[in-house]
Amino acid sequence: MGPHSDSFQPLGQHGNKRGGAVTLQLDRAEVLALYGFLALGSHYGAAMSGENSPLFFDEIRTHTAAISSNAAGTLIEKISAVVVEVLNQRSNEAEMNEQPDLPPHLPPPNGGHYRNLAGKLRLVARECRFPNARQELLDLAARYERRADHFDGYSQ
Repeated sequence: MGPHSDSFQPLGQHGNKRGGAVTLQLDRAEVLALYGFLALGSHYGAAMSGENSPLFFDEIRTHTAAISSNAAGTLIEKISAVVVEVLNQRSNEAEMNEQPDLPPHLPPPNGGHYRNLAGKLRLVARECRFPNARQELLDLAARYERRADHFDGYSQ
């Protein structure tokens, strides 16, 4: 545990009145662990989309060591406590249950709307040079087609 671990209090216990802003106190090792998580996420995303990773093997090893440290555990505990508190606060607010208002010029989604989006996704997929990303777009287009069929079946 880092030197700031004892002073950390979840959001609800220190009376955050800054309009939902959240502050985390992280020690140096926790910041390095956070950076490790972000860097390895970028590496994984690149690998999954067929791109070259921006990291060298030694960097991957360094980041893996950082996220395997005790500091990574305290980092996760701190972030988890704040997320739970924020979600609890939001679930008590009416905004969690409200649907965002669509601009007045947009009709509510229907089968045709989803088919139109599926067609646009297929056009983007044709232009995509990364095979994994292309397949993800085509999979999403297929899901939108199924959703369109569901809407059409539901409205008949």
